[in-house]
Amino acid sequence: MSGTGAPTATVGATKDFYLDTTTEMLYGPKTGGAWPATGTSLVGPTGPAGPSGPVCTAPFKSINDQGDDLVGCTLENLGNLGKVNLEGANLFAADLVAVFLVDARLTGANLTDASLAYATLAGASLNYAHLTHAHLTHADLVGSTWAGAKVTGVTWTHTTCPDGSTSTANGGTCAGSHL
Repeated sequence: MSGTGAPTATVGATKDFYLDTTTEMLYGPKTGGAWPATGTSLVGPTGPAGPSGPVCTAPFKSINDQGDDLVGCTLENLGNLGKVNLEGANLFAADLVAVFLVDARLTGANLTDASLAYATLAGASLNYAHLTHAHLTHADLVGSTWAGAKVTGVTWTHTTCPDGSTSTANGGTCAGSHL
């Protein structure tokens, strides 16, 4: 049983335990119709600080930052990152929603599970990039290059393909002859 504040003698039966949800103290077991005078704290000491996450803005201080590790970064709506060089960058599960990457160099980049919904990748180089399970909903890929790119499980909903066609007109994909 639980409640706010320490338990009173009228609460519970013999062998019951009681949790004070305000202080996170556990009382019990109740014996001889009485609760122990003090409870046991269920909150331990504060642990050490964990490691810092990735710095998501670092690679955009220059346009020649190859091999950056941006795993899980949120980079959505950053605006114009055109011609940025992210060759070999690790962008696993990165949130790149509505990012403008016209003519960007993403050759060999890991974009597995990345969200590129509404992104503009016109003229970008995605050769040998890994886009397994990436989301390209409403993305603009016109004129981008995809030689050797891995595109298994990509979501192509309403995507403008590199050849200018749409995934909607291509049976829900840009894969194959439309890349």
